[in-house]
Amino acid sequence: MLSEAAFTRSCPRAARVRAVGLISLVVLAGAVSACTTTGTPSGGASVGRVEGSQIARDGALGLTSEDRAVALQAELRALEATPAGAAVSWRNPETGHAGDVLPGPAYQVNAQSCRDYTHNVTAADQPASFQATACRGSDGIWQVVT
Repeated sequence: MLSEAAFTRSCPRAARVRAVGLISLVVLAGAVSACTTTGTPSGGASVGRVEGSQIARDGALGLTSEDRAVALQAELRALEATPAGAAVSWRNPETGHAGDVLPGPAYQVNAQSCRDYTHNVTAADQPASFQATACRGSDGIWQVVT
């Protein structure tokens, strides 16, 4: 590793400025990557999930636990960051079950962000469609309310 003096002598000023800028960018990217909607915040509450979804509790469709996990992740992506009307699709290649989640626009209810959404599922060649409303609590968890 070069000492500061050796670095200064061997690198022109423009290269040093670029190196410092690159290092700063890497540090900033690391700091920003720690700010996600999944994981555990300093308060210890778990976030980045959807609770009460029909997909998680509806055994009639014949979805496997893997199907439900993939479908719930699609619901989370749709609710968290997908523009209204844009579909978030999912598919489990092992079962062939698939679906898409279409979120509506976000709106506020009692200081909570809420979204209506439609979850279309095809399992065993049988289509099904669920409509629901979910609201994001201060803990970051989306709770299905209808």
